[in-house]
Amino acid sequence: MSGVRSYNFITSEKKNTKKVGMRLKTLYLCIIKTVSLTINKYNQLIPKMDNITNEIVRSQLGGAPLAGCRVTPEYLTELKENINIVRDVARMYCALNVTNMKSRGMIGRYFLMEIRCVNKLLPVYIDELRRGLRIEALCISSGIHRDDMFWEWCDTLCCDMKGQTLYRQLRDGIDKLQELLIEAESVLMHCEPTQFEKFFFSEKEHYSSTSVVRRFETWLYDNSYPDIDKLRELQAQVVAETLKKGVMDYAKVPSQKEIDQVDVDILKSLLPYDFEMTADFRVACARWRRFMHWEGYILIINYKKYGKYIHAHFYEFSKTQLQAIFELDMILLLIHQEMQKLMDEQRHKDTDSVLKSEKAMKYWKRLMKLGLVDGNCQLLPATSRQQAMYIVEPFAEKLGLKKQWKPFEDLWGIKNLAQEKWKFQQTAVLPPIHEAIDHVFED
Repeated sequence: MSGVRSYNFITSEKKNTKKVGMRLKTLYLCIIKTVSLTINKYNQLIPKMDNITNEIVRSQLGGAPLAGCRVTPEYLTELKENINIVRDVARMYCALNVTNMKSRGMIGRYFLMEIRCVNKLLPVYIDELRRGLRIEALCISSGIHRDDMFWEWCDTLCCDMKGQTLYRQLRDGIDKLQELLIEAESVLMHCEPTQFEKFFFSEKEHYSSTSVVRRFETWLYDNSYPDIDKLRELQAQVVAETLKKGVMDYAKVPSQKEIDQVDVDILKSLLPYDFEMTADFRVACARWRRFMHWEGYILIINYKKYGKYIHAHFYEFSKTQLQAIFELDMILLLIHQEMQKLMDEQRHKDTDSVLKSEKAMKYWKRLMKLGLVDGNCQLLPATSRQQAMYIVEPFAEKLGLKKQWKPFEDLWGIKNLAQEKWKFQQTAVLPPIHEAIDHVFED
């Protein structure tokens, strides 16, 4: 196709308004791209092309497959591009109200070519989806087959081709596309929950944590050794700021009971005094609570549920919302690591005070006499792991420790003492001087 002929096709629609003419140029550039014409040649003529290419690039962000491989299969990249083009061509064709028969035919043939590409590649994706090999955020994730407007666009374009041999081919292609999309969604409905969890973390890898880490480190510096309470306030604040961006807008409307369960008093105590506690914000909190639970002060996200929600509405979120979603997870991870560090330090202090208490020292002295530990309560070189395991259980019981292994493992700098218990249960072989150890803990 020559450049002159291309230009004549574009200008043939100038009987429409100037605005419509520019939109037709946008559509035409999408078409000529596939027949290897140089896009740069038309960038000045068709500035709106950026709208399409940006959508395609954005769709490719969901391409990191599972199983640890970050390289998007070539077929999947092509599938995503074609699905986006099919949607864009149908939408713009109807918006432009193309009347020129030559233009209609050319657009129709291009549309058919893209639909056939999608119909060829979708079964490959569906097969991998069914086998749990990958799960992707295609436009179909948002339920394109239920999008009446999309199918109306397809029908309009198809009906405009009546009387041409192209009509039957388009009709069959559109029907096949609908059939495949329904099948894909049916498979999605039966995916293992862990697939959506993997999807979330796969998507998260596309976002840099550099700026998030920098902001958190600045906050730590400004707050000079923050305690747990300050970290709780930050945790509440970053969640609230993210909810304000509408990231829960697509979740199911909560019941009044769910809204009432939002503890406004606790939120007010954690958030800045001037934070606006609107009714919409309470609704967003009620929706958010479905995807998380608490472990002490730490907010734990259920990534199976959360990932499914993100996957289902991936193409409804704005770029800003998606960034907010994944950056929230990054900042929460940093907050929780800092919280855990403070709690571990406190637990070590508490544990040390228990292990070095007057009651504990009575047993330590007896163990020293047996030559099992030294004056610092450390195991002597001759003391075996099996003997250490045999000491821990009655010792922890005497001191009333809820976690019996961890305090002693930390004290002695060893790991997996519980494995020794398992070995003992399998072999029933008692450690040397086990009777003497039993006597240590007889009051």
